[in-house]
Amino acid sequence: MADINYEIKLLAIFAENKIGELSRVSGILASNQINIRWVTIASANGYGVVKLLVNRPDDAFNLLKQNGVPVTIIKVTAVEVEDRPGGLYAIAKCLAENKINVHNSSGYVAKSRAILLIEVSDNEAVRNCLTKNNFKVLNEQEALSV
Repeated sequence: MADINYEIKLLAIFAENKIGELSRVSGILASNQINIRWVTIASANGYGVVKLLVNRPDDAFNLLKQNGVPVTIIKVTAVEVEDRPGGLYAIAKCLAENKINVHNSSGYVAKSRAILLIEVSDNEAVRNCLTKNNFKVLNEQEALSV
């Protein structure tokens, strides 16, 4: 399970919460034909973090850096969740029972598939835990094919 293809790369962009910041970042990516597949924005006290799942994370990272955007890459695990009541609970229970703490997480539903992105300290441990408990861990191609 340590195959690099199972490490999903998210871009984390740190920005002042002001008019035009999202336009600037998304414009850089759009003008370079980088497709944003998922986005989340969280802010507090005038600053925020924009997290993006894109089709070419390494290229996007380099382009944003070259344009002065404070960006980092976060490696996460993507897992398919049953799109029904209790789907998230089954995964959360599995992780809790295996003493795995979730630092950040978010999910999306596309093409009748629910996908959860999980940020933890040890991605290999979470992937092994989920696989052992019959959850479908997605590789990068599968996570992006929504």
